[in-house]
Amino acid sequence: MSNTDQNLLSVSICDGKYTIIQDRSGAKVLRYGKEWRDVTGDNVICGAAHEIERLREELAAVTRQRDGLQRANQSLAEKVSTVTREREDAIEARNVIAKNIRAEMILKMQEVARERDEARAEVARLKAGGCARDQRTTQFCAEAVALQERVKRLEREVELLRAYGNKDCTWMADQHLESEKAKEAKP
Repeated sequence: MSNTDQNLLSVSICDGKYTIIQDRSGAKVLRYGKEWRDVTGDNVICGAAHEIERLREELAAVTRQRDGLQRANQSLAEKVSTVTREREDAIEARNVIAKNIRAEMILKMQEVARERDEARAEVARLKAGGCARDQRTTQFCAEAVALQERVKRLEREVELLRAYGNKDCTWMADQHLESEKAKEAKP
């Protein structure tokens, strides 16, 4: 099928065996490229040729549209794949951070418990050395009172760490990621 400046219509059918040509002088059919029949005034043949040409143009337009949609679909599928990988990476990073936070909490809890036990032992040592609770004037008693306060504070810290250590740390990891993003965003 090719329209030239001279031809108003040129449509090939049957794998090029026949070509219907309409120009200003009339219409004719070529067979294997040689003039075969004059079809001037045969509206059925010319109408069919025009319909074939129109349908081929529509088919070409639909094919181009389909190809464009396939390219868009492929692009979208690649984007979905990328976003899915990024999401999986973010979840993995969050889980690693949560695991690290939990490990840090356990170490902190152990450190606080050790400090608490040392403070209790020091209070017991000071009390055994003659310091009583009512004797707040001596250095040893002042140390004992300070250590008792420290023991209470450390016991509260241990309770808090145990309470948070038993929970899922993913929310802490999320908070950590948010703070890291905020730090990176600041110039």
